[in-house]
Amino acid sequence: MAVIHRDTFQVEGPNGREDYTQVVKYSLKSFKFTIDLPDFMKDVWVKGFVEADTYKEVSKAFKSAMNDYRNLCSTFRQVILYSVTSDPVDSRYGCTLKVIAAVYSERVTKYPSGSERLDYTPVESSLASSHLRTHRGQWPTWNDEPGNHGVLDWTEQRETFFKYVLDTLAELTRRVNEITKDEKTLLGIADAGLLLTEVGSTKEG
Repeated sequence: MAVIHRDTFQVEGPNGREDYTQVVKYSLKSFKFTIDLPDFMKDVWVKGFVEADTYKEVSKAFKSAMNDYRNLCSTFRQVILYSVTSDPVDSRYGCTLKVIAAVYSERVTKYPSGSERLDYTPVESSLASSHLRTHRGQWPTWNDEPGNHGVLDWTEQRETFFKYVLDTLAELTRRVNEITKDEKTLLGIADAGLLLTEVGSTKEG
């Protein structure tokens, strides 16, 4: 077979990205173009190569085979990723609370070698997802931080719960920020013995 093209680039393998040298060959006997697949694919791809009548078609077949291999090894589920951190817990010294929740599509890829890979793709929902940054093939960036973090199977009720938590905390933060802008308003509410949950809009109507 005659070598038509040779190129080295990275492909997604069982252990992450790895170098692969793609060699496109042409057979003067069968009049076919062929590309050998990466070694890690040959455990599940019987032929070990793709072939087509043209260079363009064989290149397309190679990309399709890579996608098919990944899908063959993958399972999907929709999840809620959440993170709750606070510092310090003792309110005598002041406190901060950070709650993040978002809906993601989780892809678990289990390769024939036994290795496993996780990927998360944001899913549009009532929860903001832009604050949960994930690295491809890794857990979210907060995974090694102190606090309570987790992954839950998605249900509408669970999404509604986290939406309520986030909305309630956002409203509480808004009220605290609003009443402390003006000393007269702050004193009026505090001296009246009102709780923040009892305080509506503090703006004069």
